[in-house]
Amino acid sequence: IKEKKIKKEKPLPEIPDDEIPYELPEGWVWCRIGQVSYSIVPNRDKPKSFSGEIIWLTTRNLKYESNKIHPKAGDNKLSRAEVKDYNARLLPANSVIMSCIGQFGLSAILEKEYSCNQQLHCFVPLESVSPYYLDSIIKNGKKTYENMSSATTIAYLNKTKCESLPVALPPEEEQKAIVEKVNALMELCDNLEKEIEQNTEQLSDLMRSCLREVFYN
Repeated sequence: IKEKKIKKEKPLPEIPDDEIPYELPEGWVWCRIGQVSYSIVPNRDKPKSFSGEIIWLTTRNLKYESNKIHPKAGDNKLSRAEVKDYNARLLPANSVIMSCIGQFGLSAILEKEYSCNQQLHCFVPLESVSPYYLDSIIKNGKKTYENMSSATTIAYLNKTKCESLPVALPPEEEQKAIVEKVNALMELCDNLEKEIEQNTEQLSDLMRSCLREVFYN
Protein backbone atom coordinates (compact mmCIF):
# COMPACT_ATOMS: atom_id res chain seq x y z
CA ILE A 1 0.00 0.00 0.00
CA LYS A 2 2.84 2.41 0.88
CA GLU A 3 4.48 1.70 -2.50
CA LYS A 4 1.09 2.48 -4.15
CA LYS A 5 1.05 -0.92 -5.87
CA ILE A 6 -2.32 -1.72 -4.31
CA LYS A 7 -5.01 0.43 -2.69
CA LYS A 8 -6.19 0.19 0.89
CA GLU A 9 -9.50 -1.68 0.80
CA LYS A 10 -12.54 -1.58 3.03
CA PRO A 11 -12.83 -4.74 5.18
CA LEU A 12 -15.12 -7.39 3.71
CA PRO A 13 -18.13 -8.34 5.85
CA GLU A 14 -17.94 -11.35 8.13
CA ILE A 15 -19.54 -14.53 6.83
CA PRO A 16 -22.97 -14.94 8.47
CA ASP A 17 -24.13 -18.32 9.72
CA ASP A 18 -26.63 -18.73 6.86
CA GLU A 19 -23.75 -18.52 4.32
CA ILE A 20 -21.79 -21.33 5.99
CA PRO A 21 -22.81 -24.57 4.26
CA TYR A 22 -21.05 -27.03 6.61
CA GLU A 23 -18.75 -27.31 9.62
CA LEU A 24 -15.02 -27.43 8.95
CA PRO A 25 -12.37 -29.80 10.31
CA GLU A 26 -10.11 -28.56 13.10
CA GLY A 27 -7.53 -26.08 11.81
CA TRP A 28 -9.67 -24.91 8.89
CA VAL A 29 -11.38 -21.51 8.76
CA TRP A 30 -14.13 -19.83 6.74
CA CYS A 31 -13.08 -16.58 5.09
CA ARG A 32 -13.72 -14.64 1.90
CA ILE A 33 -11.44 -14.91 -1.10
CA GLY A 34 -10.66 -11.19 -0.84
CA GLN A 35 -9.30 -11.73 2.69
CA VAL A 36 -6.61 -14.16 1.49
CA SER A 37 -5.65 -12.36 -1.73
CA TYR A 38 -5.64 -8.88 -3.21
CA SER A 39 -7.27 -7.95 -6.49
CA ILE A 40 -6.05 -6.47 -9.73
CA VAL A 41 -8.89 -5.00 -11.79
CA PRO A 42 -8.19 -4.38 -15.51
CA ASN A 43 -8.43 -0.96 -17.09
CA ARG A 44 -11.76 -0.37 -18.86
CA ASP A 45 -10.20 0.86 -22.10
CA LYS A 46 -8.94 -1.55 -24.75
CA PRO A 47 -5.42 -0.70 -25.96
CA LYS A 48 -5.33 0.77 -29.45
CA SER A 49 -2.24 -1.14 -30.56
CA PHE A 50 -0.62 -4.51 -29.84
CA SER A 51 2.99 -5.00 -30.87
CA GLY A 52 4.75 -6.88 -28.07
CA GLU A 53 4.98 -10.24 -26.31
CA ILE A 54 2.72 -9.80 -23.23
CA ILE A 55 -0.49 -11.70 -24.04
CA TRP A 56 -3.71 -9.75 -23.44
CA LEU A 57 -5.96 -12.48 -22.04
CA THR A 58 -9.70 -12.94 -22.60
CA THR A 59 -12.11 -15.71 -21.59
CA ARG A 60 -11.24 -17.65 -24.75
CA ASN A 61 -7.87 -18.47 -23.12
CA LEU A 62 -9.60 -20.34 -20.27
CA LYS A 63 -11.19 -23.80 -20.04
CA TYR A 64 -13.45 -25.21 -17.32
CA GLU A 65 -11.51 -28.48 -17.15
CA SER A 66 -8.05 -26.88 -16.95
CA ASN A 67 -6.10 -24.60 -14.62
CA LYS A 68 -3.71 -23.47 -17.37
CA ILE A 69 -3.70 -20.59 -19.83
CA HIS A 70 -4.46 -21.73 -23.39
CA PRO A 71 -2.80 -19.39 -25.92
CA LYS A 72 -4.69 -18.96 -29.18
CA ALA A 73 -3.66 -17.97 -32.66
CA GLY A 74 -4.35 -14.27 -33.03
CA ASP A 75 -4.02 -13.41 -29.32
CA ASN A 76 -3.32 -9.70 -28.88
CA LYS A 77 0.07 -8.93 -27.29
CA LEU A 78 1.27 -5.74 -25.62
CA SER A 79 4.74 -4.25 -25.47
CA ARG A 80 6.06 -2.68 -22.23
CA ALA A 81 5.61 0.73 -23.82
CA GLU A 82 1.98 -0.06 -24.70
CA VAL A 83 1.33 -1.28 -21.15
CA LYS A 84 2.51 2.13 -19.92
CA ASP A 85 0.80 4.18 -22.64
CA TYR A 86 -2.63 2.57 -22.15
CA ASN A 87 -2.35 2.13 -18.37
CA ALA A 88 -2.87 -1.62 -18.77
CA ARG A 89 -2.62 -3.77 -15.65
CA LEU A 90 0.17 -6.35 -15.47
CA LEU A 91 -0.81 -9.59 -13.73
CA PRO A 92 2.07 -11.33 -11.92
CA ALA A 93 3.06 -14.99 -12.16
CA ASN A 94 1.31 -17.29 -9.64
CA SER A 95 -1.78 -15.11 -9.53
CA VAL A 96 -5.22 -16.52 -10.39
CA ILE A 97 -7.62 -15.08 -12.95
CA MET A 98 -11.32 -15.77 -13.28
CA SER A 99 -14.13 -14.75 -15.57
CA CYS A 100 -16.41 -12.11 -14.05
CA ILE A 101 -18.78 -11.56 -17.00
CA GLY A 102 -21.14 -14.05 -18.64
CA GLN A 103 -19.46 -17.32 -17.64
CA PHE A 104 -18.46 -18.13 -14.07
CA GLY A 105 -16.14 -20.85 -12.76
CA LEU A 106 -13.65 -20.22 -15.58
CA SER A 107 -10.24 -19.70 -13.99
CA ALA A 108 -6.52 -20.34 -14.44
CA ILE A 109 -3.14 -19.87 -12.78
CA LEU A 110 -0.65 -17.57 -14.48
CA GLU A 111 2.78 -19.14 -15.05
CA LYS A 112 4.20 -15.79 -16.19
CA GLU A 113 3.20 -12.13 -16.55
CA TYR A 114 0.07 -11.30 -18.55
CA SER A 115 -2.43 -8.49 -19.04
CA CYS A 116 -6.18 -8.90 -19.54
CA ASN A 117 -9.46 -7.30 -20.53
CA GLN A 118 -12.54 -6.42 -18.46
CA GLN A 119 -13.99 -9.94 -18.69
CA LEU A 120 -11.41 -11.15 -16.19
CA HIS A 121 -10.58 -10.47 -12.54
CA CYS A 122 -7.18 -11.25 -11.00
CA PHE A 123 -6.41 -12.50 -7.48
CA VAL A 124 -2.87 -12.40 -6.05
CA PRO A 125 -2.85 -14.84 -3.11
CA LEU A 126 -1.03 -14.28 0.17
CA GLU A 127 2.12 -16.32 0.74
CA SER A 128 0.34 -18.90 2.89
CA VAL A 129 -2.32 -19.56 0.23
CA SER A 130 -1.67 -21.83 -2.75
CA PRO A 131 -2.77 -20.35 -6.09
CA TYR A 132 -3.71 -23.89 -7.14
CA TYR A 133 -6.00 -24.22 -4.13
CA LEU A 134 -7.52 -20.81 -4.87
CA ASP A 135 -8.14 -21.85 -8.48
CA SER A 136 -9.96 -25.02 -7.37
CA ILE A 137 -12.12 -22.96 -4.98
CA ILE A 138 -13.14 -20.60 -7.80
CA LYS A 139 -14.03 -23.49 -10.09
CA ASN A 140 -16.05 -25.10 -7.31
CA GLY A 141 -17.74 -21.74 -6.58
CA LYS A 142 -19.37 -21.47 -10.01
CA LYS A 143 -22.93 -21.82 -8.65
CA THR A 144 -22.30 -19.35 -5.83
CA TYR A 145 -20.96 -16.76 -8.26
CA GLU A 146 -23.96 -17.29 -10.54
CA ASN A 147 -26.26 -16.57 -7.57
CA MET A 148 -24.22 -13.47 -6.65
CA SER A 149 -24.17 -12.02 -10.15
CA SER A 150 -26.16 -9.02 -11.28
CA ALA A 151 -27.73 -9.14 -14.72
CA THR A 152 -28.76 -6.66 -17.35
CA THR A 153 -28.21 -8.25 -20.74
CA ILE A 154 -25.16 -10.19 -19.46
CA ALA A 155 -24.57 -11.52 -15.94
CA TYR A 156 -21.58 -9.89 -14.26
CA LEU A 157 -19.75 -9.62 -10.94
CA ASN A 158 -18.32 -6.35 -9.65
CA LYS A 159 -15.07 -6.25 -7.64
CA THR A 160 -16.78 -6.59 -4.25
CA LYS A 161 -18.78 -9.63 -5.35
CA CYS A 162 -15.68 -11.21 -6.91
CA GLU A 163 -13.92 -10.88 -3.57
CA SER A 164 -16.89 -12.12 -1.51
CA LEU A 165 -16.79 -15.83 -2.41
CA PRO A 166 -16.68 -17.88 0.83
CA VAL A 167 -13.52 -20.00 1.09
CA ALA A 168 -12.97 -23.01 3.32
CA LEU A 169 -9.26 -22.51 4.00
CA PRO A 170 -7.17 -25.41 5.36
CA PRO A 171 -3.62 -25.27 6.76
CA GLU A 172 -0.83 -25.13 4.15
CA GLU A 173 0.05 -28.84 4.31
CA GLU A 174 -3.56 -29.82 3.68
CA GLN A 175 -3.76 -27.31 0.82
CA LYS A 176 -0.77 -29.08 -0.75
CA ALA A 177 -2.43 -32.51 -0.40
CA ILE A 178 -5.67 -31.25 -1.98
CA VAL A 179 -3.76 -29.53 -4.79
CA GLU A 180 -1.82 -32.72 -5.59
CA LYS A 181 -5.09 -34.62 -5.99
CA VAL A 182 -6.67 -31.84 -8.11
CA ASN A 183 -3.57 -31.61 -10.32
CA ALA A 184 -3.63 -35.37 -10.89
CA LEU A 185 -7.26 -35.11 -12.03
CA MET A 186 -6.45 -32.10 -14.24
CA GLU A 187 -3.61 -34.05 -15.85
CA LEU A 188 -6.00 -36.92 -16.50
CA CYS A 189 -8.42 -34.48 -18.18
CA ASP A 190 -5.58 -33.05 -20.32
CA ASN A 191 -4.51 -36.55 -21.41
CA LEU A 192 -8.10 -37.53 -22.27
CA GLU A 193 -8.50 -34.33 -24.29
CA LYS A 194 -5.30 -35.09 -26.23
CA GLU A 195 -6.50 -38.64 -26.91
CA ILE A 196 -9.83 -37.33 -28.20
CA GLU A 197 -8.04 -34.84 -30.48
CA GLN A 198 -5.75 -37.59 -31.81
CA ASN A 199 -8.67 -39.96 -32.37
CA THR A 200 -10.64 -37.22 -34.13
CA GLU A 201 -7.67 -36.50 -36.40
CA GLN A 202 -7.22 -40.22 -37.15
CA LEU A 203 -10.94 -40.52 -37.94
CA SER A 204 -10.68 -37.55 -40.33
CA ASP A 205 -7.67 -39.15 -42.06
CA LEU A 206 -9.58 -42.42 -42.38
CA MET A 207 -12.61 -40.62 -43.82
CA ARG A 208 -10.45 -38.82 -46.40
CA SER A 209 -8.80 -42.10 -47.33
CA CYS A 210 -12.20 -43.79 -47.80
CA LEU A 211 -13.42 -40.92 -49.97
CA ARG A 212 -10.32 -41.16 -52.15
CA GLU A 213 -10.97 -44.88 -52.58
CA VAL A 214 -14.58 -44.21 -53.58
CA PHE A 215 -13.95 -41.37 -56.04
CA TYR A 216 -10.59 -42.27 -57.58
CA ASN A 217 -10.77 -46.04 -57.95
